[in-house]
Amino acid sequence: MEQIDYNLTKQYYDNLILLLEQNRLGAVCKEMESIEEHYGYNKWTSTYRSALQVLSPMKQYLHTGVADPERVNILEDLRRKLAEQVDRFYYFATRSSNHSFDHPIMKLASEWGGDVENIESVLNDLSINDSTSREEVWKSRNRIFRFLSCSPPLTSGLYDVIVNCPVLSGSERDQTQIITAGLIVSSLFLGLNAFFCPLKFRLIKDLTQDPHTKVAGWATAALFLLTAHHSKRISLLGKEQLALVIGEEEEFQTEEWQNRLMEFLLAYYPTFTTQEDHERYKSEISSRLEDMARKMNIFGGIGNTEEFLERIKESGEDAELMQAMNELQTSFAKTKDIHYHTTTELRRFPFFYEPVNWLMPFDLTHFRLASEEMTYFLKLLPFISPGGRLCSGDLYAYACMGNWSQIAKMSEIPSEALSSIKPIEAEDLLEGSIGEGIRDFVYTTYRFFHLERSYNFTSHVFFHKAFIIDTSPSQNIPLTAEQNRTLSSLLLESGYKSYSLMVLKRSLISASDFRLAALLAEKISDESLFGSDAVSSKDVEEYLLEAHRLDPLHVGTLLKLGDLKSLTPKTYNEAHQYLDEAEQVVGSNIPALSKLAQLYAKTGDNAKALDIYYKAYVLTESPNYSILRRLALQLYKMERYKDAIEKWELIPESEMKKSDYIYKGHALIYLNQVPEAMESYKKWRGYDDNESILQWQQYYIEPINNIFTETEWGLLYDSFDFQ
Repeated sequence: MEQIDYNLTKQYYDNLILLLEQNRLGAVCKEMESIEEHYGYNKWTSTYRSALQVLSPMKQYLHTGVADPERVNILEDLRRKLAEQVDRFYYFATRSSNHSFDHPIMKLASEWGGDVENIESVLNDLSINDSTSREEVWKSRNRIFRFLSCSPPLTSGLYDVIVNCPVLSGSERDQTQIITAGLIVSSLFLGLNAFFCPLKFRLIKDLTQDPHTKVAGWATAALFLLTAHHSKRISLLGKEQLALVIGEEEEFQTEEWQNRLMEFLLAYYPTFTTQEDHERYKSEISSRLEDMARKMNIFGGIGNTEEFLERIKESGEDAELMQAMNELQTSFAKTKDIHYHTTTELRRFPFFYEPVNWLMPFDLTHFRLASEEMTYFLKLLPFISPGGRLCSGDLYAYACMGNWSQIAKMSEIPSEALSSIKPIEAEDLLEGSIGEGIRDFVYTTYRFFHLERSYNFTSHVFFHKAFIIDTSPSQNIPLTAEQNRTLSSLLLESGYKSYSLMVLKRSLISASDFRLAALLAEKISDESLFGSDAVSSKDVEEYLLEAHRLDPLHVGTLLKLGDLKSLTPKTYNEAHQYLDEAEQVVGSNIPALSKLAQLYAKTGDNAKALDIYYKAYVLTESPNYSILRRLALQLYKMERYKDAIEKWELIPESEMKKSDYIYKGHALIYLNQVPEAMESYKKWRGYDDNESILQWQQYYIEPINNIFTETEWGLLYDSFDFQ
């Protein structure tokens, strides 16, 4: 782990917390940028992650009087917000060759990036022209992504800011407009929210039809059409909305449009290192764009999706499209010596990835999964996780081609079982007979596969979406209670808590299996799920009460209800009612007794907690050092220091933990046994010779600060050899 500059970290977080307190969110992002000037992208990212993993260096100066407790809470909240974004926005890190989107600034901006004032500042600061270096173009692109990619749905105010941006509202039609418009609009469309709100159509329409921004409109609309998930979603919007996007269709078939598109793509993905690379790619892209334009015309002038699908059905043009896709894939693989399904390399070349996806046959990208097939797809999940033999890109490609034998070979699932999974018929999709739920699954599936590069995340989202579809009779794809429980467990183990809960909730409703209430209550009341946006305390209580109704004597449910009611002092009395009931039925269940004692202590009933710890200690046939440790700590908290020390003395050194030595040292200090306390602290110090002085102070400066004289404190301080 990289060494952290604690002085810089302290100064940085002091400033950051102050800005947060003042709600100056734009300044927060700028302050975060300042750190990279010292460290640079790579070193700062590493340092930042180290800081997240080692939270105490961030908090230690707050515990020594530098800041008040409220600041501690603010810092904790900031850390939580940033950490929660890592999975959600990870794919931005893989959309560029230098992975610069995997950056704390972007993660913070994702929370507050929709601030109009901030975005206006970013746009007004842009200065891109024909002489701008690729590095500067890339930096501007990053800034746009930080603010726009994660913005809320486009509002009128934000729209006005964008269209009035000096770079877009100028009269010159040059590459400046092309690049900047592409950055802005693609950022909006590549965000995780509301892809198709009317204002986004209006933006492209205005850019396309305004004489001053027509070229920029061409480029952005072209990018829009070349992005796989958009081309699929557009197909169901109808001609009227398509017209808003593309304006005059004829213009998009002109040589000028082709040239501008190529210029834009070359500028948008600055992956060329030499002039030779540049020329080779330019030639490759040019020839492929011609082929792509021809494929676009299969749509009947873009947008005539119904006719296109009918033509596929009648003439078998899906084979032609598949051949074109394979040719494109092979060509690009040869050009950069990469393989289409080599995910680590593929991430570096987003342009050469997405056009291939666009050419995939429409009706082969969606699957109707009957109930019996769900089981097999559940079994596929472990193979798709990192380290598994089946990456999601492979699975998707083989599934598109109907190559179930290859999937069977890789997953060890019988080919005949997989082959019964049939594609959705095009007319079913167009007529809407399969329901809105399956459409949502289709779109989300496609979008996540082609934008999300974190394959662990992708695979689970892909499959769970198939299972969370509305279970109306018309869709006829119910899951059994067992399948729901299996899926929920897989999602929870993978870190997708809210999805796991959704599966259980749906199962409880659709299967009318109220036995699931206990399982659901257990999952959503898990300590790790508190604070999840998907679950409120009301949800937790509802399912816990249902589980309690079904089994009034279940100790686990009673303890969880007691835990829930112990969150605030206002409900301590209710908590005690459940805890008292639990005490009557807990018997000799040592873990349950330990939890019961903890909850009594949490609600302020220390005497009751101590009694239960003693009971658990007596009931253990062999030494239970965990219970003994908790008993000693409870005695310490009740200021029975001598009794606590006696219990710690019963724990052999091989079983003593760092916290045992720390609190034992505290207890000895309170009994004025300073030499013995120092020995205890020294034993703790033996656990890690590199422990910093600030960490050392954090653990025990507070309880001893008012006991030692200045001289005594100096002697204790000098007894340690800090580096």
